Amino acid sequence: MSAKQKRESLENLALDLGFSLFGVADITDVRKEFHLDLDCVIQFNRGIALAKKLLDPIIEDIKDKPTSLYFHHYRQLNFFLDRAAFLLASHIQEQGFKALPIPASQVIDWERHLAGSLQGWVG
Repeated sequence: MSAKQKRESLENLALDLGFSLFGVADITDVRKEFHLDLDCVIQFNRGIALAKKLLDPIIEDIKDKPTSLYFHHYRQLNFFLDRAAFLLASHIQEQGFKALPIPASQVIDWERHLAGSLQGWVG
């Protein structure tokens, strides 16, 4: 299977899982900037970016600050992103490649307000 076919297969799976957007990028020039152990990060050359569109009524309801309904939606969306990224990473690993899903909103440095850099990586 060619690299293009592998990418298309992963994109189709991601869309089937419910993601709205899917992209792949070379991360070799930026992986040292990730806030993870370098020995772990250095194994990966490509990253997968995944997204899910927020529901319009939730966003339209926000006037001057996030609402309690938005916070619930946000938690549910992050659960979806984490679960679906895990399923995609599991599929990648079953195909014989390394994969590391990154939590959607895991805070890794509260003082500087830093979170995980990417949703998922593949090597």
